[in-house]
Amino acid sequence: PALNKIQDELKGLRDIMEAPLMQFAWGETGRVQPLYASLLKQLMTLGLSSRLSKSIARQSANQGLNKHSWLESLKLLAGLVPVDDDDILTSGGIVSLIGPTGVGKTTTIAKLAARFALKHGRRGITLITTDNYRIGAHEQLRTYGRILGVPVHVATDAEELKNLLREADIPSGENERRLTLIDTAGICQKDVRLSEQLTTLNLSGMEIKNYLVLSATGQMNLQDEVIRAFRKLKLSGCVVTKIDEAASLGEIISVLVQHDLPLHFVCDGQKVPDDLHQARGQLLVKEAVKLMRKTNKSPSAEELAYSFGGMVNNAII
Repeated sequence: PALNKIQDELKGLRDIMEAPLMQFAWGETGRVQPLYASLLKQLMTLGLSSRLSKSIARQSANQGLNKHSWLESLKLLAGLVPVDDDDILTSGGIVSLIGPTGVGKTTTIAKLAARFALKHGRRGITLITTDNYRIGAHEQLRTYGRILGVPVHVATDAEELKNLLREADIPSGENERRLTLIDTAGICQKDVRLSEQLTTLNLSGMEIKNYLVLSATGQMNLQDEVIRAFRKLKLSGCVVTKIDEAASLGEIISVLVQHDLPLHFVCDGQKVPDDLHQARGQLLVKEAVKLMRKTNKSPSAEELAYSFGGMVNNAII
């Protein structure tokens, strides 16, 4: 404890000493390279991480900074968003939605099922839930099942899940496309039950596409934790929900780019099936810019100095 206290005091002293130097360095960046500094500030205002902001600004600088650099940077960003065109609504298959509590997994399953039914009919759809933790957890999915006219089953363990998946995989007609959607329990990434949930999916013995569901309203460091925890299971990609509730989309974009996690769908409301869209990097960035202009909240001088003050000597002109 005594050593930790000394280390904390030394860190605090170092921060106090470094702060003026960082502010000076950032001020010099603005004086010597105003276009570069302005671009960094705009990218941070978008909500991007300092790391991604630096990367994009440097790529833009390599092409030569001018009055069009902001638009060019947005194009670069759109190209960096990992998007997967594997359309389960066309091909079908077995898909599980995993993720923390409250991100909208069950509603997203209803949207996917409804879209698939509109394309191929409802005969090939099966809904399965493995959520045995919450009281009444199955009721919402059963309600959607009744509305859509599709069967809903409960799997209490890996063996039951395996049997249900085998039954659901048997086509009832020639060339029939089938989609089996698995709704899982919402579990915090730090919960000890997470490994149990992931093991159930792993032991099913079937080829399951696991989609991680992330809320666009989550903080960047929290999203990072969630992805690292759920990556213990092989992820096919992700679905981002609550786009309509987010104050900024830069955070979720940064995390997806950092982890190279393919984005399949985005959801921007509760309507089934309307508020589900195939992911497009350009459209996501466009929405991020709209939110930035709407909130009109720029990072403070202190934030910019802390993020970029140490890079003045490494900046590319």
